[in-house]
Amino acid sequence: MTAECVNCDGIPSDASDGVEVYRQACVADVDDAVAAASAAFPAWSRTMPQERGDLLGRVAQELFARQDELGQLLAPEQGKTLCATVGEVVCAAQVFDFFAAESVRIHGDLPAPLYPDADVEVTREARGVIGVIAPCNFPMGMPAWKIAAALAFGNCIVFKPAELAPAPVFVLARILAAAGLPAGVLNLVMGEGSAASQRMLEHRDIVAIDGLDRRRPRRRRFHVDGQTYAAHPLLLVRVLHAGKMRLQHPTHVEMDDAGMAAGSGTEEQPAGPMEPVPAW
Repeated sequence: MTAECVNCDGIPSDASDGVEVYRQACVADVDDAVAAASAAFPAWSRTMPQERGDLLGRVAQELFARQDELGQLLAPEQGKTLCATVGEVVCAAQVFDFFAAESVRIHGDLPAPLYPDADVEVTREARGVIGVIAPCNFPMGMPAWKIAAALAFGNCIVFKPAELAPAPVFVLARILAAAGLPAGVLNLVMGEGSAASQRMLEHRDIVAIDGLDRRRPRRRRFHVDGQTYAAHPLLLVRVLHAGKMRLQHPTHVEMDDAGMAAGSGTEEQPAGPMEPVPAW
């Protein structure tokens, strides 16, 4: 069925129109992306915080300058109004601007020693290769929160965007490269989660995953956009629980928790972030 809806800016949205065609990643592509990120990590993690901050600042300025262009790209693909998509690009730019400053605020601690002639120093270091899995409801905004934070503190990234709205983050990856991000620091893998996301959760060289869980984030099995994935037991996982999202299309929502809450006229409260699992 063709949808002839018109958004608040008078731009028609036709479901039969294609935005772009992208290659879908397979398991081998994910392995290649992880290998590239692992190879880039030693050098990137040793860059000076000011250098990383300057790079993120350049990305922010480019997003601010191209907000209308990227909003036009996002609106027909994701289905939001143009005013909403431009606002999402602006939000992404603000996030990169924020972490540009945060990158030079890496604090440590000097606790009082317990013994004479002893010094205690606590420092913070980059973790390694971070897996980022983004949902389709904010395909530009949510990746910005995850990517900017990871890059600011010296991590490398394997990023799988939502398969329903990959175009804006494809441009974002090009903006990061043009801003001077070294090869291998950010690796974009597109495609369905049944291949790419599952491999990311299984891969032992990915030290942490930042993603979305629509049901029970305290378990080692995750439910994203109707797919179920299992993570290896030593993986540090941070998930965003979607219990407070409006149920606009119940057929696309896991109904065991969020659906029951909506059906009873109550709003489910998020279960909170998953407790960290020690890295090996």
